[in-house]
Amino acid sequence: MDVLDDYADDLAEVDGRLYLSGVDERLAAQLRRAGKLDLDGEVRLVPALDVLGASTQRAVEQASAWLGSSGERRVRSGVAVAP
Repeated sequence: MDVLDDYADDLAEVDGRLYLSGVDERLAAQLRRAGKLDLDGEVRLVPALDVLGASTQRAVEQASAWLGSSGERRVRSGVAVAP
């Protein structure tokens, strides 16, 4: 959990997000109870789906849409990030 929290914090420092795909309800509840991850901010949970790989595809689509809505280019710490 600490590794995920640290990674999410690192991503947030450069205006990024962490998408966790394939998360079942039990794990989602455990993550919420732990309260370490900002599930309403830089960490997004994508529920598990019946088709293998479908939740990861959904996470990629959500992340791509978020990147597209965050502007043409973002520059942070001297690094340009293109959507």
